[in-house]
Amino acid sequence: MFNRIWDTRRHGYAEKLKHTVEPWVNLQAGDGDPTSTTGSVRLDSTDYIVGGNHADHVRAEQHGCTRSAKGGTDGGPVAPKMLNVGIRQTYYTNSLASAVDPNYSTSFGTVAPQSLSPVSLAARFSPTDELNATFRTNYNTLL
Repeated sequence: MFNRIWDTRRHGYAEKLKHTVEPWVNLQAGDGDPTSTTGSVRLDSTDYIVGGNHADHVRAEQHGCTRSAKGGTDGGPVAPKMLNVGIRQTYYTNSLASAVDPNYSTSFGTVAPQSLSPVSLAARFSPTDELNATFRTNYNTLL
């Protein structure tokens, strides 16, 4: 995680502004026979796990936080996340896993099995406690 803090008291919005970049990698190894079928009823995402798949999840997030001198309910300073932007993609050793990954909205019958998931972008902007906006999209480069 990488951080940078700026003193912004002279601008009046907040005392400090903190920018964080957080790279993230998750290596997931699955076992089991990728060709076996159990015949079970598939009710939720854990019922769709493909055996024998190794997935590499890569994600990078950026956070922007402000520190206000006004204070929270306990009288101390508050530092809410003002901006959060994340981008991620997954590589599958068994392409069948891409068709049932619950982390992407294009899974479950909308795309043919492939080695790479769509690129997922999620953003949340909250300049105040009363106002926030969220945006999420998936972009499949292989269609």
